[in-house]
Amino acid sequence: MIRQVLINELTRDPNYPVIMPVYLPDLDDVCRLAEELHQKGREDHGQYKGWPVVYHPADPEPPAEAWMVKFAASFQLGVWPLWSIHVDWENGSDQPPNIWTWDKNIIKDIYQVNIDDEI
Repeated sequence: MIRQVLINELTRDPNYPVIMPVYLPDLDDVCRLAEELHQKGREDHGQYKGWPVVYHPADPEPPAEAWMVKFAASFQLGVWPLWSIHVDWENGSDQPPNIWTWDKNIIKDIYQVNIDDEI
């Protein structure tokens, strides 16, 4: 699906948004990709439908010091601050992930066109 959206560019006046057509993948498709990469359990960098993707598996080693944080598995698709989705397994790799969508700079949809068969 292609969505033409109004986007606020952070360095510009919010009263004058930039209009820009962007392809925003379906959230269910992104979650399936995140789960596939999580099941493989290895570092991954690439692209999905034109957006950069990064997956980091959980750090298997316990922190060296009690005050240090153990890093959970995480997945990110998109470019912040334009638009991005983050999936984190902070409650454990065998637990359902937390999902955050950053779309605060997308003001509204102007139109949507389904182009999945063309990509």
